Amino acid sequence: MSHGRRAGHGKHGREGRAVDAVFFDLFGTLLDLAALVDDCETAAPARGRELAARWRVRQLEFSWLRTTMGAFVDFDRVTADALEAAIAELGLELATADDDTLTSAFERLPVHPAAPGVLGRLRSSGVQTGVLTNGSRRTLGLVVARTGLDRM
Repeated sequence: MSHGRRAGHGKHGREGRAVDAVFFDLFGTLLDLAALVDDCETAAPARGRELAARWRVRQLEFSWLRTTMGAFVDFDRVTADALEAAIAELGLELATADDDTLTSAFERLPVHPAAPGVLGRLRSSGVQTGVLTNGSRRTLGLVVARTGLDRM
């Protein structure tokens, strides 16, 4: 009986490591969500932090609800719908240009300052790394190429 161990590998991975691969969430782990506050503050002065927080909550809720209901739409659509809901819930009126800028804000998020070092250490020790995300394929492609995460 193997008790969950891979045959021939003992209790550690192939190279004696406890793990062979680590996957990270893109939004909020590898990318720094704090930058959303700045974009939201520009669009809704003095309410940016509140808008960013409400938007993120609605984004996750809408994603979970649509999954549960079997009503899939890609995460770009979820993000736009969540922004619209957050704006309405907070009673904000944004200029069209601000709304358009916010809709693409997730594409412009910077890499979290700690991410390159952590990814580099993992990769240099032979651990494979990857991204798990509910982001759309389009957004993922744009973000990893822009940030260099595709090379990390």
